[in-house]
Amino acid sequence: MLFRSFIDRTGELVIPYNWKGAGSFHESLAYVENDADKYGYINRYGELVIPCIWEGAFHFSEGLAGVRNDNWKWGFINKQGEIVILCKWEGVFDFQEGLCIVTNDHEKYGFIDKTGNVVIPIKYRNVRDFSNGKAYADGEYIDKTGQVVISRDEVISKESKISVAIDSKTIWEAAAKEVQEERKFDFSFMKYPKEERLKLLRENLDETPDKKKSTSNL
Repeated sequence: MLFRSFIDRTGELVIPYNWKGAGSFHESLAYVENDADKYGYINRYGELVIPCIWEGAFHFSEGLAGVRNDNWKWGFINKQGEIVILCKWEGVFDFQEGLCIVTNDHEKYGFIDKTGNVVIPIKYRNVRDFSNGKAYADGEYIDKTGQVVISRDEVISKESKISVAIDSKTIWEAAAKEVQEERKFDFSFMKYPKEERLKLLRENLDETPDKKKSTSNL
């Protein structure tokens, strides 16, 4: 059986091979797995500071870490090992900007705060963590109250700070439609200027397979 240990930046062994499994350090603590397949947390000295009593564990983020109990439900503990959010969720993510993605069925997702209260309803099928006060949710961006701040008609490029409206259908939605209809999506329009790209994209989306015109010859 392989056991995990920790080295410092010089490659020197600082925490011996004591653990069946281990995660990386976050906020000065790392989760570890013992021989009984239970999880706890150690500090940077290798001391077990939170007992190995959990069926699963995530790393700490914003002072809290997700843990799974014997019923395979997820909740959160603080750095003292105290339960601060009851283990009742089928799945959890890390806290980001004070909110955390949770699910009861791995099909619909919402957000809770650090007290465990649901602050954004569990109704989304595709969500991402909050960043700069916004989170992606089913093709739109919402704020921390759940209000839409960027509609699905806008595609925001943070790198170039360009917003492009393409009639409620992103390039990836277009590609998915093509796959569903078992035909290959023509991305050759991307070499044209923005205004012409939008026109060609709409033509690709609106035409049926029989009527579709190839943009490669334009």
